[in-house]
Amino acid sequence: ARTAAMPIVLPPSDAHPRYRMFYYGRPNDKWNGDRPAFLPTGVSGLAESEDGLTWSRVRGPLEAGAVLVPATDPAAFDHVHLGLTDVFQQGDGSYCSLYLG
Repeated sequence: ARTAAMPIVLPPSDAHPRYRMFYYGRPNDKWNGDRPAFLPTGVSGLAESEDGLTWSRVRGPLEAGAVLVPATDPAAFDHVHLGLTDVFQQGDGSYCSLYLG
């Protein structure tokens, strides 16, 4: 990402033995729909670390390797951009995220 912000670091767990960092950012100076961006929000990514100091990006399944992208529906609240506010691991090892759009 050209701009990255709001890192949310989760410690290793039984389900995920490495540190995981969720963050938001964007690859250029535009949001979805070619709108000028004035915040670091855009899409969300993921990185992992063995020691919590050195990080490697995890390529997500969505556009440009993101793990969460704006909605394609122009009427959706998160169509232009999004940013994570919190991520937590659930009992089954999956993640739940709270985000803004």
